Amino acid sequence: ANLIDNELAGAGYGYRSLSTFRAGKANRQRATASNKFFLISLAGGDGKCVIEARALLTFLPIVEKRKNKQKCAACYNIPGMTDWCPMSLQESGQINNYYNQVLLEGVFQQGEHDDATDFPNAIYIDGLDSDGQIRTGTERVNPSIASTDYNPKTAGYGYSSTIIAANIRRFCRQHSSPQCGTLAASAEAARQKHPVRTWDDAAHGRLASPPPLPPATFSPQYV
Repeated sequence: ANLIDNELAGAGYGYRSLSTFRAGKANRQRATASNKFFLISLAGGDGKCVIEARALLTFLPIVEKRKNKQKCAACYNIPGMTDWCPMSLQESGQINNYYNQVLLEGVFQQGEHDDATDFPNAIYIDGLDSDGQIRTGTERVNPSIASTDYNPKTAGYGYSSTIIAANIRRFCRQHSSPQCGTLAASAEAARQKHPVRTWDDAAHGRLASPPPLPPATFSPQYV
């Protein structure tokens, strides 16, 4: 554990990890210089507020049920989510992933022109699904399976392909290789299979128009 630089800046709505990613290159270099592995968490952990409400709904389901649902929903601080309580960590993780996809895509796109913005050595995240996706939809990964067609219940974002594409880009900036064009095109094709998708289901924590990432101040180094 002493050799891991484990950043717990926060997952999901609010994009609290954004500044850590925007300094990703420097953070990774700093960790390497200290012989450490740079790790960022985009996994969620429900706090006391949610856990207490869930416990009341589970063990005292006939006592102030509506009030406890509303209390639980308010813990997430997502506009429009007022009367629903996710009853599992998996459901909470998929709410986080709905906004994690916006963060990850924004970091990837900014990194195209600014190599200071970059991914860490690894990320740990909830709701990994088939074909390298993270589940952003409302149905739990287990027991449901991803649909071959777009479906808000089982929707996902191309997490693995985005990380792979970022690694290819980093390598090819530093090394001249005839395979770079082919590899980058292949990774981008995989990314396009599972792009960022949003829809209007604020009641379940999914805003049709998630808040945009705050603008960055940087000097483009790659155009």
